[in-house]
Amino acid sequence: MAASGRSGPERKAGDCQVPEGFYRISALNPASQFHLSMRVSYPNSEDVAHRTVAEDAMGGDIYVHGNAVSIGCLAMGDPAIEEIFCLVAQADAQQRHILTVPQDFRRLRELPNISDAWMQNLYRRLQTKLRRDFTM
Repeated sequence: MAASGRSGPERKAGDCQVPEGFYRISALNPASQFHLSMRVSYPNSEDVAHRTVAEDAMGGDIYVHGNAVSIGCLAMGDPAIEEIFCLVAQADAQQRHILTVPQDFRRLRELPNISDAWMQNLYRRLQTKLRRDFTM
């Protein structure tokens, strides 16, 4: 998997960050220039509520895709995206949820120390959901 940016969520268009939080897969693109791609529903209402720039400057067009290169998306190798794409395509559109996290919060005793209270709360909720629903 390829990543870009540093720790912390996408805040504005062009910052090369990957959104962090609870999202949905809002579209599937079998004809993507990055082999296959799935659109992530960024920004969500929580991102908008805690934005640091005007809403129209937040960015968008975030995808999970193949080709293993990224400047703000969730990129992976083509075999991985083929498997994930097929599984997601079989799921009911209303059940296509995705959690994006900077690291595997299930394994951490302590979450990253972030001064932003909203991000601390988001990380706690992501950790709880991962530990409850996605066992190792």
